[in-house]
Amino acid sequence: MFKKSKKHIVEDNSKQIVDFIVEEYRFLKSYVSLLNKVLSDDRQKYKSVYDFHVQKIADIMAECNLKIVELEGKKYDDGLSITPLNIEDFEKNDVLIVKQVIEPLIISTKDGSIIRSGTVMLEKIEIQEEEK
Repeated sequence: MFKKSKKHIVEDNSKQIVDFIVEEYRFLKSYVSLLNKVLSDDRQKYKSVYDFHVQKIADIMAECNLKIVELEGKKYDDGLSITPLNIEDFEKNDVLIVKQVIEPLIISTKDGSIIRSGTVMLEKIEIQEEEK
């Protein structure tokens, strides 16, 4: 008898939306890897499709007040809400960066709260003497 408003549908399906975003993130990372292997003549056509798709997903995320925090190449901080799968490979004083994001860190754009923690692979970086 009563129809749910759009707002309630989004709230009721928030876990599914976040799960979708995570799977979409993984797919798009694979797609980019594949794009790099495509002949340069075809690459632009497939890149245009990719760009359009990414924009549509960004629009949906914005409507749902969600954002993926970009972590690749960023310095690792153990205070981040991410799980590094290979942390045991490093020493305590090693300077680490996020080499690869397996699952993205997703936050709310309303209040900055963490919606889903991320999962990453780390890499040690060497610091030059003058940088220390």
